[in-house]
Amino acid sequence: MIKNVLLFHILILFLSVIIASFSQLLLKKEASLNHTTLLAQYLNLRVITAYVLLVVSTICSVMAFRVIPLTASPLAEAFGTITTLILSVTVLKEKITKRKLLGIGIVILGIIFIAID
Repeated sequence: MIKNVLLFHILILFLSVIIASFSQLLLKKEASLNHTTLLAQYLNLRVITAYVLLVVSTICSVMAFRVIPLTASPLAEAFGTITTLILSVTVLKEKITKRKLLGIGIVILGIIFIAID
């Protein structure tokens, strides 16, 4: 029973990271557009949706960290970096540079070292 509860909260944590990545994707997409007014730049469907998703992500994280130790936080953050890069490449058609690959490699090594410890 305890393992099922822990697994459920781990899944909630990873869901919160994925939701936050989609939110960042929406904000990045909107930032690339030209707006006629400052109000139109900040009060539009894409931006509002992104911030609602960030709130949902935060609520999911709080729920997850009620059960999961806070030491799992770096793993979730690392997963978010990878998820955001994957979404940027697939949805925004961004190019993966050598620098980004190096950064992701370092993140993955960090995840491995934390998992081993």
